[in-house]
Amino acid sequence: LGMASAVTAAAAAAAAVVPAEEIEQRIEANAATQKAATLEDASRLLTEAHASVAIFLQQMQLVGPRMAKLTDPLALNTSTTILHLDLRNNNFGPEGATMLGEALSSNSTLTTLSLDLYYNKLGPEGAKALGEAFERNTTLTSLALNIAWNQLEVEGLNALSEALRRNTSISSLSIGLAESMIGAEGAKALCDGLASSTTITSLSLNLWSNAIGEEGAKAVASAFEGNTSLTFFSLNLGMNLIGEEGTKAVIETFAQLTTLTTLSLNLYFNLLGENGAKMVGDWIAADGKVTSLSLNLGQNELGVAGAGEIARACEKNTTISTLSLDLSDNALGDEGAKIIGEALSRNVNLTSLSLDLDDNDIEAEGERMLGEAFLRNTTIASLKVVGCSVELSARTAPQTK
Repeated sequence: LGMASAVTAAAAAAAAVVPAEEIEQRIEANAATQKAATLEDASRLLTEAHASVAIFLQQMQLVGPRMAKLTDPLALNTSTTILHLDLRNNNFGPEGATMLGEALSSNSTLTTLSLDLYYNKLGPEGAKALGEAFERNTTLTSLALNIAWNQLEVEGLNALSEALRRNTSISSLSIGLAESMIGAEGAKALCDGLASSTTITSLSLNLWSNAIGEEGAKAVASAFEGNTSLTFFSLNLGMNLIGEEGTKAVIETFAQLTTLTTLSLNLYFNLLGENGAKMVGDWIAADGKVTSLSLNLGQNELGVAGAGEIARACEKNTTISTLSLDLSDNALGDEGAKIIGEALSRNVNLTSLSLDLDDNDIEAEGERMLGEAFLRNTTIASLKVVGCSVELSARTAPQTK
């Protein structure tokens, strides 16, 4: 194999296991990726034989003929299998989305696509055009799509979701809709279609700060009940004020997902309180499927009791080996640090732990107790503590099993 072919083969293999949300970073890190930051260079790269291409065309008013300079060669491209396309802030509206969609429909070589369309005034019609393109495309297996701030409305979200559901080739999907004010109805429209897909095994949904509330959380949870295909699920519900009942609905659904092994759940600033923490903790303690968990419970008024529920649940869990736990800004103090450290240090299944305790008023005594607790653990090979100074240099090397 030549150098380009070898890199392409390696990248394609990685695409099969790397979540779609990480596509952009992986493409840019690939030494063989050809990059363009002008329309002329982008057009040229798409007409040449490059397997991996990254194009950055933010704020370039890509409308009409200027958009055609990008979409025409993209439609005819027969070499590029991995593409990152950053078209943020171009104001091309539904017309530009239609041109882009037609190009993607015609392209028959792309397998991995990262497409950033943030703030382009797509509207419902633009969402429909993109949805139709993804439905017709039969070569894409990994898609990362950022469509935040595009006024897609319920109509557009429903059309896009249903189209992606009908696609039979995409197995890894990431959708970014942060701060897009989709509300409860928008969340339902988006999730109803995606949840019923039988081909998507890796799904990332960024719904950060969308005012979906308790009803939106319940709609998301209800949509995924009975799903039997997801093995990786990243769900960002931070800053949505879903409360205890919304949290309960989400957790109950996770308990039913029998195929799930990797979960990332962001519940930052959702008014969970101690009761919400107990719900989450009960699920963690009883779950026997998830092996890798990332959980953000920052700024949720957990207090010492709530954080203790989470830590003791993680201690009881027997399947999680990789844990990232964010308990920042929850008024834990030294007492909370001690409880968390003692509980997590007793878990003998953890091999990797990242713990964020920032903004918790943990002083020297709490740091000392936390450090001493982790010194006693002999199984955690990778340990990172953020938000307090913990001496870990004297830790014993992990025992090999």
